[in-house]
Amino acid sequence: MAKTIDSNTRFYIDIDIKTKKVIGWDQGQRHKLEQELPGPNHRRIFVTHGQYNKLIKENQMKSYLIAPCGMNCALCMAYLREKNHCPGCGNKAIGACQKCVIKNCGTLKKNKMRFCCGKCEKYPCKILKGLDKRYKTKYGMSMIDNLEFIKTNGIEIFLKKEKEKWTCKKCGGIVCVHRRSCPECGNKLS
Repeated sequence: MAKTIDSNTRFYIDIDIKTKKVIGWDQGQRHKLEQELPGPNHRRIFVTHGQYNKLIKENQMKSYLIAPCGMNCALCMAYLREKNHCPGCGNKAIGACQKCVIKNCGTLKKNKMRFCCGKCEKYPCKILKGLDKRYKTKYGMSMIDNLEFIKTNGIEIFLKKEKEKWTCKKCGGIVCVHRRSCPECGNKLS
């Protein structure tokens, strides 16, 4: 389902002025956008609806949307939904999977690893195996297979494959892995 847009909707990009990197973007109601940004060097830039749509189309499948567990956040219902929108695990914006056990894994942080991998003696750990089993059973997707594909072929080839697989054939939107349909037009994944 697409987000509701009205006269109070504002579109924005959050940037880190020190590193000159985009740390996130979204849209929201004017009165809800007064939240504090995650760091002192972060700034919010408001853009037009057209600029925002162009940004979204160009950034549907980006590496920062691949979570440490191998989930492609661009396909996730929480990322695609309007209410309680999640900005994705790799997004440094406030609320981006702050409570996730895998994202906050001590081994990942200690070894400065981007993804769960064989460098960890517990890989795949019990938590990742459970998540992988649930996603294989319910949604036909394997996080461990994603991680192995990334390890073997690289992130750019993985993103290209994901874009081909999960782009709606009808409208060009992204198909939700949880609903197996496009939230923009309702088209079912074939």
